[in-house]
Amino acid sequence: MKDFLKLIIENGPTWQQVFDLITALFWPLTIIICLAMFRKNLAQKISSLDSLKATTSGLEASFSTKLDKLQSLPALEAPKGLAKSGGQIFVEGSGGGTPYEQLQELRDILNGKIISKAKDLNLKTENSTATAIASELKKVGGITIQKEQAFRELIELINLAPREIGQGQVNSIRSLISNLNL
Repeated sequence: MKDFLKLIIENGPTWQQVFDLITALFWPLTIIICLAMFRKNLAQKISSLDSLKATTSGLEASFSTKLDKLQSLPALEAPKGLAKSGGQIFVEGSGGGTPYEQLQELRDILNGKIISKAKDLNLKTENSTATAIASELKKVGGITIQKEQAFRELIELINLAPREIGQGQVNSIRSLISNLNL
């Protein structure tokens, strides 16, 4: 690079040299601009991760740690009178397929519950995401702040789930969704 700049200064740049310089700077500048544009979203996503592990298959977020934290949210605790060892309450759904497929079905069920709640209160649900609908429900008093937060955390957890998720983790999420009681 030093020799390249020296050559340009001594002889004046040729069109090929200008093109080579632009080509060399294009991708680094593109990445810097994208990071600057999306820094707020990236910061939120990075702060929500407990740990990040680089593997041969890419980056892997600590899903288990986030699942453990979610289980302590008050809005997701088991109903009073149900002993923790008294069995699990299961959300409707086929429960068939791989654990990852079951998890995607649970996400659909969770989204369906929030949409159904909004429709019961005559709120507009078309062209809105489930999290936006949950936020609107919170504003009109359809759900509590804690339930809205728990809903958002559950959706985020499901979106972080690795394709290799285990059946036990899916069952834990199923139980949390059941406890949410929208």
